Amino acid sequence: MKKCNLAKSPRTGFTLVELLVVIAIIGILVGLLLPAVQAAREAARRMQCQNNIRQLGLSAHNFESAYKRFPPGLLFPVPSRSAGLDVQWDQHSGIGHLVHLLPFMEQTAIYQGISQNSSLDADQTGVGAASGSPQQLKNRYWWNTDSWDHVHYTLPMLLCPSDSSEQGTTYSILTNFTYATSSTARPSAGYYYEGTANASWHQTVGKTNYLGCSGWGGKLGSSWSSSVATGGPIADDSNGMAVDSLAGIFYHRSKSKFGSISDGTSNTLMFGEVTGKFLDAEHRSGREMSFWWVSTGPMPTRWMCSATDRAANPASAFDFLRNINWPGPARFSSNHIGTINACMGDVSTKSMSLNADRVVWHSIGGASDGLVVATPE
Repeated sequence: MKKCNLAKSPRTGFTLVELLVVIAIIGILVGLLLPAVQAAREAARRMQCQNNIRQLGLSAHNFESAYKRFPPGLLFPVPSRSAGLDVQWDQHSGIGHLVHLLPFMEQTAIYQGISQNSSLDADQTGVGAASGSPQQLKNRYWWNTDSWDHVHYTLPMLLCPSDSSEQGTTYSILTNFTYATSSTARPSAGYYYEGTANASWHQTVGKTNYLGCSGWGGKLGSSWSSSVATGGPIADDSNGMAVDSLAGIFYHRSKSKFGSISDGTSNTLMFGEVTGKFLDAEHRSGREMSFWWVSTGPMPTRWMCSATDRAANPASAFDFLRNINWPGPARFSSNHIGTINACMGDVSTKSMSLNADRVVWHSIGGASDGLVVATPE
């Protein structure tokens, strides 16, 4: 009679405790790996952003080669001695500098749609033109022409992949501006926005994360200057130089050439990143406004400072100035914490630290101020 073998077979599975330990270890490893993955993704986005802004610089060079000048910063009235851009608003097309670059960015169809309806001539306005004439009709504000039909396009090359400009749909920034009320007056600065809350066009009109640089404030026709040493507000500091001396490559109806960049193209900021307006700038939350590529003029460097005279600039209007790393609608900013991507006049791209002294920003923003400083990398 055969004996029955009652020995147990070897155990091959996991106990519940062992399985939980393995899961915990995997969770820890994933937690350690996730920041590295996120950092790698942000590095890739930053590289794409740098490529985008470099393409803008190349397009500006190609424009200059074709027309022997850079595109005008904005086709609005030259804002010196005026009370702002409301003066003769509908006798200027209001087209911004980015539109001029579209043919050099493989966007000829959009460019042609706009140029057929709106003047892109830096020397032409509608002032004094006969009513109903081509000059008068093409120099109406672009919103009031058939150009409106050609601006509802999202152009990936104008958007930073680290940002979310499409969320700025409560209002939209039409353009920033600077002006002086006399030949010696302290300049004023701000931005115009389309204020129809949550209108459908805030979602559809194309947006941008890149703008040209106007220097301290562009050409204002003002000899005003200021220095913190004389007790002026830190945001107004022009290092004791007349503000027009600190003008950049792009400004109202500008026609800059390579020869006018006497500080050297490698020392002059051409394009930088912008974000828009947030309800909570400190935490980058509550995106309220983004810039429209069709109408936005160049960004001044005036507000590239980390503090300001709080009495002269109430916190309710200028809260973002409390920290240079906070994004705001009146200065260069980005979602790359602490830096912006920038394209210099020689098309070199750099990741520039936002913590540089304001005088550095005013110097690299100016095209012919005679101040040559190292870029804040």
